[in-house]
Amino acid sequence: MSNTGRSKKLASFNCDEDLWSEFRHRCQEQGTTATATLTSFIQLYLDGSLDDLDVNPLDKRFDKQVKASVGVVKSSWLEI
Repeated sequence: MSNTGRSKKLASFNCDEDLWSEFRHRCQEQGTTATATLTSFIQLYLDGSLDDLDVNPLDKRFDKQVKASVGVVKSSWLEI
């Protein structure tokens, strides 16, 4: 029987060797494992805590400005 257990899924993916090595080293420095860290990341991702992870802050500000401008234009059209 593997180390993954019955309710676990062994996952594999391609990753740059240096990036993986640095990641594992940082996990060790933090007193954890790559498995625990990646599992935590997956849980955070699924609960929506990381929804803005890949959003550029400038994009968010631009979106906010566009929404505000659309609201102003919409309001002025409703007054007419």
